[in-house]
Amino acid sequence: MKTMQWLLLLPVFFMLSCRSGLRLFNKSQYDKAVRAFAKQLRRSPRNEKAHLMLPIAYDSARAVHLGQVRNYRKSNDPMRYEKIRAELMKLQEDYAIIRRFRAASAVVTPKDYSKAISSLVEKAAALHYHLGDSLLRTGIKSDARKAWGEFNQALTNIEDYRDAGALRDSAVIKGHMTIAISVGASPDCCEDAASYFANGIRSSIESDVRKSRFVSFVTADKPSDSQMKIDFSLKLEDFHRSQFQEDRSADVEEIDGTDTSYVTVAAKVYYNSLKVTGRGTLLYTLTRPEGELQRAFDYLPVWERYYQLTFEGDERALTEADEAMRTDDTLDPPDPQTFYENIVWGSLINDACIDLLGRYGKDNFGYGY
Repeated sequence: MKTMQWLLLLPVFFMLSCRSGLRLFNKSQYDKAVRAFAKQLRRSPRNEKAHLMLPIAYDSARAVHLGQVRNYRKSNDPMRYEKIRAELMKLQEDYAIIRRFRAASAVVTPKDYSKAISSLVEKAAALHYHLGDSLLRTGIKSDARKAWGEFNQALTNIEDYRDAGALRDSAVIKGHMTIAISVGASPDCCEDAASYFANGIRSSIESDVRKSRFVSFVTADKPSDSQMKIDFSLKLEDFHRSQFQEDRSADVEEIDGTDTSYVTVAAKVYYNSLKVTGRGTLLYTLTRPEGELQRAFDYLPVWERYYQLTFEGDERALTEADEAMRTDDTLDPPDPQTFYENIVWGSLINDACIDLLGRYGKDNFGYGY
C-alpha cells in the first residue's frame, strides 16, 4: 500500500522539482538551477523540461562566471587570481554535479576547469610573493607592514611557498615600531591623576601588546622610533544636589488581644542625591618619521550618589534598603583625584587602547602609519 502511495506521488514530486529549477533560473541563480535540473534528470531521465533547461542553465552560468573572469584579468587587483579561482570553482562544481549523473551528462558536456584552477593557485602565490618582495626592499616601515600581508597571502595559497615564511618574519622586524609614551595634564588636573592615567594606559596597552606584531610601547625614557605625547584635561563643572520622592506601602499584621488583622500602611520617602558632572579632553600626538598624527577624545563624565533618606507616614512601610539609607551622614562632592580615578580613567584608557591597537593590531598591517 505504501509503495503504491509513493508511485502516485512521484509525478507530483518531479513536477515540483522542475518548477524549483525554473524559479532558480528566473532569479538568475544559474548554478543552483543546474543542480536542480541535473537532479531532476537523475530521477526522471526523460523529463522534457529538464532536457531543455539544463543546457541553457549551464551556458548561462558559464557566461556569468567567465564574464567575471575576463573583468578580473583586466584589473590590477592583487587578489585577482584568487577571485578568478573562486569563479572557476563554481563552474567546477557544476561540472561535478553534471558528471555525477549519467542522464545529465547525456544532455550537457561540461568543461573541466581543474587544471586552470591549479595553475591559478601558483600564479596567486607568485604575485603576492613579488609584491611583498618589492615592498620589503623599499626600507620603509609602513611598506614592510604591507609586505607582511602579501607574504602571508602567498603562504595562504601555497604553504611553504619558496622563502615567503622567512621573508614574512623579516617584514615583522623591519616594520616594527617602538613608541614611547609620555603623559601630561592641564592645571585643572592634579599630578597624581596624570601619573595614574600614564600607568593605566601603559599597563593596558602592554597587556594587549600580543595583539600587535608591529609595535611595542615603552616609557618616555626608553629609546624609541616614535614619540607619543598624551595630554588630558579635566574640569568639575557642576555640583547639583537634589531630592526625589517615592511612595511606599505594605500589608502589616496587627494584633488586638486575641484578634489578628492585616492593614495597609503607607509612607512617602525622600532621597537626597548629589550629582557631579565634568568635562574633559584627551589628545594624543604621535610623532613619527612619516609625519605627525593627532587624535582627540572628548568626554562628559558624570558621578551621582544617593544618600540621607527621610520619610513621612508609617515607618512600617519602609523597605530594608530604605532603612539602610536612614543616616545623618552628609555626602561631600568627590575631589578631582577621586572623580578621575572612579569615573574617567577606565573609559579614557579603553578608548585610547582601542584606537592605538586598531592601528597597530594583529590584523592591521599599519597602512600609512
